[in-house]
Amino acid sequence: MNRVSRYFIITILVVATVAGSLTFRSSIFPPTITLADGTPRSESPYDLVQLGISGAINDLVVEKLADTGEETVLATTNKGMYIIRQQKIERFIFTPGPVKRIATIDDANGDGVRDAVVTINDSRYPNVRCYDTVSGDMLWQYSQKQRVFVEGMGWTLRHAEPTALVVIDGNCVVYAAGNVLVMLDGSNGKRLAVYDFNDQSIELSHISAVSDVDGDGADDLVAAGFWSTNTSGSREVVLYVFSHNIGRLIRSVEIDLQSSGFELYTMKPVEVQKMPGKSKALVTLSKSTISSGGVTTLDSVWLADLDTGDVSKKSVKTVLNAGDRDGDGYDELLNWDAGSASATATLEDGETGDDLWSLTVPDKLGVPQILTVGGKRVALAARLSGNTTNNKMAFAVVDTAHGVLLNDIEITTIPLASGSASSNMLSKYIYGYGDNNLLFALGSGLLCVDDDGDTLWDVPIFNDSNVVCGDITEDVLFYSHQELKSGDVVARRLIAIDGGTHRPAWIYTVSYDDFSNGGGLAYVQLVSDLNGDGKQDIAAYVKDGSVNKIVELSGKDGSVISEIALGEKIYSLDFIPYAASYSYAVTTKTASVVIDRAGAVLWSKEFAEWSSDIGEDEHVEIRVIEDLNADGVPGLITLLPHMAAVSKSNGWLAYADHKIYDMSNAVMVEYKDMFRDFNGDGVSDIVITKTEVSGTAQKTSTVVVSPVSGDEILRFEKQPFIDPAYADFNGDGFADHLVYQAYYIEGGPSESTRIVRDLYVISGRDGSELCKLAIYRNPNISASYGDDSFKMPACAVADVTGDGNPDLALYVYEVHSLGVYYFGPAHEVETYIEIYDVAQGKSVKKIPLVLPTTMGGTKSCNLIREIGDVNGNGSKDIIIDTGDGLMIADIATGQTISMFEHYSDSGGEMVDVTDAGTLCVKDKADFYYVDMINDLAITAPTAASITGSPVRLSWDSGLADSFAIVTVDGVMAGQTNAGYFDLSLTEGEHVVAIGVSDEYGKSTYAEITFSVSKGVSPAVFAIVLCVVLGTVLFLPRYVRRMPKSE
Repeated sequence: MNRVSRYFIITILVVATVAGSLTFRSSIFPPTITLADGTPRSESPYDLVQLGISGAINDLVVEKLADTGEETVLATTNKGMYIIRQQKIERFIFTPGPVKRIATIDDANGDGVRDAVVTINDSRYPNVRCYDTVSGDMLWQYSQKQRVFVEGMGWTLRHAEPTALVVIDGNCVVYAAGNVLVMLDGSNGKRLAVYDFNDQSIELSHISAVSDVDGDGADDLVAAGFWSTNTSGSREVVLYVFSHNIGRLIRSVEIDLQSSGFELYTMKPVEVQKMPGKSKALVTLSKSTISSGGVTTLDSVWLADLDTGDVSKKSVKTVLNAGDRDGDGYDELLNWDAGSASATATLEDGETGDDLWSLTVPDKLGVPQILTVGGKRVALAARLSGNTTNNKMAFAVVDTAHGVLLNDIEITTIPLASGSASSNMLSKYIYGYGDNNLLFALGSGLLCVDDDGDTLWDVPIFNDSNVVCGDITEDVLFYSHQELKSGDVVARRLIAIDGGTHRPAWIYTVSYDDFSNGGGLAYVQLVSDLNGDGKQDIAAYVKDGSVNKIVELSGKDGSVISEIALGEKIYSLDFIPYAASYSYAVTTKTASVVIDRAGAVLWSKEFAEWSSDIGEDEHVEIRVIEDLNADGVPGLITLLPHMAAVSKSNGWLAYADHKIYDMSNAVMVEYKDMFRDFNGDGVSDIVITKTEVSGTAQKTSTVVVSPVSGDEILRFEKQPFIDPAYADFNGDGFADHLVYQAYYIEGGPSESTRIVRDLYVISGRDGSELCKLAIYRNPNISASYGDDSFKMPACAVADVTGDGNPDLALYVYEVHSLGVYYFGPAHEVETYIEIYDVAQGKSVKKIPLVLPTTMGGTKSCNLIREIGDVNGNGSKDIIIDTGDGLMIADIATGQTISMFEHYSDSGGEMVDVTDAGTLCVKDKADFYYVDMINDLAITAPTAASITGSPVRLSWDSGLADSFAIVTVDGVMAGQTNAGYFDLSLTEGEHVVAIGVSDEYGKSTYAEITFSVSKGVSPAVFAIVLCVVLGTVLFLPRYVRRMPKSE
């Protein structure tokens, strides 16, 4: 065979190999993605308003980032990173996943300020990133690829999630991702080195710099983690000592835990004890043992010599590096032995191991932290004896140089109901700030105090919130929701969000000192325009020390309009919108009271005049309802423990009893926060769940009581969720009610407990049952029971059938039996939205609750609502709260249009729909305006086209930094961060679906149907033809010039 023929064949083979490998290229991401010229990433597709720091802090850096100025605080959470400077949040950087680790590096962009490197727990996007600490712009990002097995997809490449981070030499970034160590240049994010153990049983969790171990003059690294044995399943702690550039593993040091299957070990941050020419590692392990008596946790400390590999176990539970006290180059160790009544601290000489001093503190103390205060190196430990007040926290201060107990530092804390004031995920929660100040990372937020403990400033953490939408405009009142140890539920911060700009119009914050003394805002509510500026205003109750008052705030700018002094504490507050004389209805410990805006009592009635059956700890609420007797004055309902007392106006300044609904035979009464007009008389009705005793049995029912007649107008068994006067489903001119019930049915001796979820449509004309529809379908199989039973999983939708009446959309959870196998009965679950015609009594459509790019895994449903036309096809769409996100589906086609993820496990709530494509979403302490418009368009191939294989699938999503999943004929094909994906397909028709997600939680979906013919695609054929022609035309000239072989 001549050379031309051989080259021709080789060329064809190379081209064929390249064409065949196109299928895999789209799954391989570039190792480093750098933004040119420091260009910041694009903005998120929504406007985000936060009350403060959202959620617990994962990691914290307190550092002076420039030669001038004060310290900057960099705090990371599950939502992103906060840059806090000059006592306020200066920047918030949203990330695609939780930020677990943060470190600072030398200035990477030339602005003279040190920058930040973070690691993100997310496998879809590059997850090691560098941010400018002034502007918040991303300077570079990197990720290490990891081959993983994905169910339904097979083996693929994903971004390996980082597990540890350290910066050495100022700008050399070293991080661990499972069993891989990676070293990056901090100035540009380029990879310098990588060390792969190629052992999935290794889990690296900590990295630290250590003194030179291999004698090359440069500091080395130690990486610590767990190693799981393949035989017994037990775990060991291994310390891996690496050379400076991680190119060589010097040695490994093992700590045999001798663990059993009933023990769980976790590792605290590894400390390094430095000494001339070598280092030792302090490893603190927490062992949790599971037994019949519960879970017990015990700490142990191990000291590992990284030069010799020797390991010894310390006799105390806490050992801290106290630094080099006497300048001999050896770090001393602080041994801390805390008991139930006292704590003993001992300073151990780093060179000899001798005790330099010992001190016993006669009190129960927490784990200490060592830092510098007022120029002294001290250990601070919280006093846990319980002799402090609810809003005070005392710290014992030990001078580590001399072993002397100094004066306590006492700080003021927020007395939250859940957890202690210091409850936080951080192992270290006290930092030095400035020369003499301290920064505490507490469960309530960041608190900066001076060396006497006096509060200087704080940045609060919020985990929950409330939202009230304005009646006149699209403005929103967004405020925090916190429960104190006293049982009071209060707000510390209020934000008025402008409905036009989606940005805060003003912010009102209760001072730290006032709030720590119980001075939050309770019973926050919108009221009428009190100052005549055309805006609704705000009223709330404040307990300011010993002073009780109602504060009125301007809805326009948040300024205080007036303060109304009260003589005692109140337990409910409701505004009376009587235009002739605005006033307030309140309840005290003993009476219902109406006061004017000057604080004068206009009317009052003692509870004892209605009922004497009020317990010492029971509090009574009052509600304002509509006018009962056509005199223009609103009525009142006093909600007593076993009686609802309705009062009507008897001329202004006076109220008289109107109706009494007695429940003296009930053993339990619960008033539902659901005052709506059920019977069309123009007055809001009362919804009450009560448990009554009949003989030896108890029966729970929910009733709707009319304040006008005092009679029950509706009665339901159990505790339903009711959406009153919802829509006229049967065309009789009356709005009908939706009633949703969820309850258990106890099984017999050989039966399991079942959950029943039913939806009723109740006639607005006469209260009769128009239809009953099961949410859970298959009574023989039990299903889970969740909090979604308190939301309405159904809604009215525009007429689908064309009979002129609205139809009903409801969530259905249907279980299909697959028969009985040797391991027992098998079944599968199908979830979908059913469109039901109430008037005709038939089901007309099913919309599957399965994302187009998800293999299996159906979605649940908490709430459904009809919205406008999101995808522009002329029909309205529906939005489904799935518990982990908001999913929009097209009613006409039944296809998923887009989805917005909630990053929290719970707390997400859809507030409003401002237009066809914009949603208002509250997620714990965050408020979003989310653009849900689907801009995803598949650009190639075209629908119904015929093409060859391989096929390049291309699309334009309009989403920045996107991540896509592709399925073919319902089978997952792969994932990519590029805007294309190559597929090798068989001959015939195929349905390809794509889901594109951005870093901010928005996903859009599209699908296309096309056919594949025999042979290669025209594009590949053209490439092959060009290569072949080039080979035929130019290769002979090259061959003639080649020297002939001997």
